[in-house]
Amino acid sequence: MAGDDLKITPTPALRVSQSNVLVNYEPEVNALLKLIVWKFTVSLNESTIGQDILNLKYFSGKTLQLISRRQKYVYALILIGSPWLRDRSSNILKYFGLNKWKEQSQKILRWIEVTFKLANLLNFWCFYNKESFTL
Repeated sequence: MAGDDLKITPTPALRVSQSNVLVNYEPEVNALLKLIVWKFTVSLNESTIGQDILNLKYFSGKTLQLISRRQKYVYALILIGSPWLRDRSSNILKYFGLNKWKEQSQKILRWIEVTFKLANLLNFWCFYNKESFTL
């Protein structure tokens, strides 16, 4: 995803410090960085940095209207919330005393992540063949 490149820079810096407190909050730091990038790209410009270079924008369906605020937030939830939830799911289950559901929740989260990746691949394939996105 777009924010995965940001993960390379803070991780070694956080691990070098003597404090494990910063390492414990790595998923939150990554989510915050992705949120900042999303806010100044998709939220404000209706395009990512790469799309902006190519003069492309996100549109809603075939009506050629820019994506709505709700669609932007759903995109952010998928882009930012899904990886954060995957990284923190074991901690959340432990906090609520639901450790017995850990394996099933990991399977569900993995299935959701694979579904999103397949939808993205299908969307790209449709764009490649028809020169327009369908999903």
